[in-house]
Amino acid sequence: MRRSRHAAVLAALGIVGWSGAAEAAFTDLQFGKYQVADSQWNPGQCTTTDTCSISSKVPGVAYKIPFSGGQVNWGANNDRYIAFVPNTGSNAATYPLQMTLFEADGTVVESLGTGRVLTAGLDANGDSYFFFIGNDEWTGQLFSGSVGMDTNGPVTLTGTLAPTLLQLDTFSANMSTAPLAAGEVFTPNAGGPEPVPVPVAMANLSLLERVLASTDAIGAMKPLTGSFLNVAENVAMLEAGTGAILNRIDGSVSNTLDGVTVATASVAGSVLAIEEVTVDIGNISTTVLGAVNTGEIGLGVNQDLNEAIAGSSRAVSGKIVQLGGAADTAVLVANISTNATSVAGSVVNRFTALNGTVGNISTTVLGAVNTGTVVSGVNSAINSIQNQIVGG
Repeated sequence: MRRSRHAAVLAALGIVGWSGAAEAAFTDLQFGKYQVADSQWNPGQCTTTDTCSISSKVPGVAYKIPFSGGQVNWGANNDRYIAFVPNTGSNAATYPLQMTLFEADGTVVESLGTGRVLTAGLDANGDSYFFFIGNDEWTGQLFSGSVGMDTNGPVTLTGTLAPTLLQLDTFSANMSTAPLAAGEVFTPNAGGPEPVPVPVAMANLSLLERVLASTDAIGAMKPLTGSFLNVAENVAMLEAGTGAILNRIDGSVSNTLDGVTVATASVAGSVLAIEEVTVDIGNISTTVLGAVNTGEIGLGVNQDLNEAIAGSSRAVSGKIVQLGGAADTAVLVANISTNATSVAGSVVNRFTALNGTVGNISTTVLGAVNTGTVVSGVNSAINSIQNQIVGG
């Protein structure tokens, strides 16, 4: 949810589509004019530490890569936005992202160059920022994911140095997917319940380890005489200091196709022709599963039988209780499927300067699925005893 510092009203903007994602990936984010700033930055600090200091900034001023290519043209209505797409060029290993300018309706205006995120983190107010540097290793620009910048003041962000694309996808959970106007602030989870903070040490434990570590607080279940757990889980590994999720289940499909954008023929140097390129992408299907549990736990019974025989007389005292049916026979029974990571199965197709078709697109994304059961064993035991009495 967003709130405005200066009652700014954001015009409706086109969004590049995706489907089936549990949360937006970094490449799904859209950065408006006031989420980018030309900056005075500290190269030595920003390139070698997880803290990047920006001494001053000019919101709304962004440069192509390299900066000698000139400033970004935000359009007559200032409603164009920047988004990042995977770089498919020969330098993709070092510079995995292509900074691209889009119209408000999602059509591509131009590629602004390739580069990498140098540092991603939070400032003292908890706002999300990252610093992007071009493949010239000099054109650096500050991006904000949670606030429309409206001052020239300094910014210091602390977080992760040279984050991977997986870490950026996790980091994007605290960013707005739509462009923000000057002074507008994005607040994750605003209007809803805040997530319960989980200590990093506890989050890095498996579910069984967490349950056993917490049994002292269960009360009647202490002491436990048995534990029966049928668990399928994906454990989130949280980064110390930032709380960022380091692992992610990702079955995303991304197709970025660039056509011919320069003239392929000319007549007398005045009539130019561009060869049309047509591509046909067939059906696209992706299925992503998190933790799936179809197991069954079948419980037995506790039985206490005392028998005394004297001559022709017999005294029998019997007691049958289900496991866990009394304080002195407490057991822990859990049939659980848990997924502590993000699950993404997005499909993103972007065509630039070409004609093309895409077949059927289907995506299935499941987080934690539990169809398992816990079966009590005491009923069948009682029925068996009753049958013996009736037949005797």
